[in-house]
Amino acid sequence: MSIYDELNDLQLDVSKFEETPMTKLEEKQWEKRVKSKLPHKKQSKKWRGKVMGALVVFGIAGFVVQPSLADMPFIGKPIEEYITGNESLNYDTYKTAIGETAENAYGKMTVNEIMVDGDRLLISSTFEPAEGTEFTSENFLLPKTKINGEEVGITNGGQTIEMSDSMYAIYGTIGLENIPQSETVQLEVTYDTLNWDTTLEQPFVFDIEVSQAQLMEETQIIELNKSIVMDDGSEMMIEKVVITPVSVNVYGQSPQATSAPQQTFKIISESGEWLPNEKTPVSEKNEEEFVVRFMPLNLKADSFSIVPYDEIESKVIGTALKVQ
Repeated sequence: MSIYDELNDLQLDVSKFEETPMTKLEEKQWEKRVKSKLPHKKQSKKWRGKVMGALVVFGIAGFVVQPSLADMPFIGKPIEEYITGNESLNYDTYKTAIGETAENAYGKMTVNEIMVDGDRLLISSTFEPAEGTEFTSENFLLPKTKINGEEVGITNGGQTIEMSDSMYAIYGTIGLENIPQSETVQLEVTYDTLNWDTTLEQPFVFDIEVSQAQLMEETQIIELNKSIVMDDGSEMMIEKVVITPVSVNVYGQSPQATSAPQQTFKIISESGEWLPNEKTPVSEKNEEEFVVRFMPLNLKADSFSIVPYDEIESKVIGTALKVQ
């Protein structure tokens, strides 16, 4: 007897489970997972009937009797650790669990989770090199993305962490321009570049729907367009501060573009608390524009100031700009 005959006759006591309706996104993710395991040849009606027996057990019928996606074992590294260095933080409310895998001659790539944070896309994936594929933690697999079919953004960050001899955590950051302000965004994520300059003949491609509804609802934008005067007499324009649940972002312009990353800023609350920077705090958008990113703090109920700060000399190097 096959496993599908056994599943069709299975009497499952679901009284001990809480029946939770699946979201549209979870239904789509489970459907893709099950389809990826099916043979590609034409299926008979008898086969389809047996598969439906299996689908009911796995929750495709619309209710979860297995653990939800949030409770599934996570193989990889969380986005929280990438941007903050703190694995104990929990941004599940703002992330989308994916769990989709693509495989080719280079190996197996799994996109674990994605988060849209303002003007950037953060991706956590896992790569398992095929036998004969040379890959170490010194290598990078860089993602590109299309949103609703249009190419957007540039890859401006990433990290590879060896988890074992045969598995690597792959992080990627994609800067986004003009992202749709909708609750969900349809993404095509492609890994087709190795180490910035080598194009993969067989790219890893994923078609993914990502939610940004909760993060959009909790995001605060403070328009400033004010200058900060440095001790040497130069000025920097601070355009705005964007506060999301997972980051605080200072956007500015500098006529001395090359010196902007060195002339970073600190944020200090009215109560005297300094915000820590993210692990990679400075991002240049182009030759004159930049973003300095901080870890989140509840600034909505408190005034704060942006302070020019020399990290090397550990001293303030300009006039503080008070916000709110």
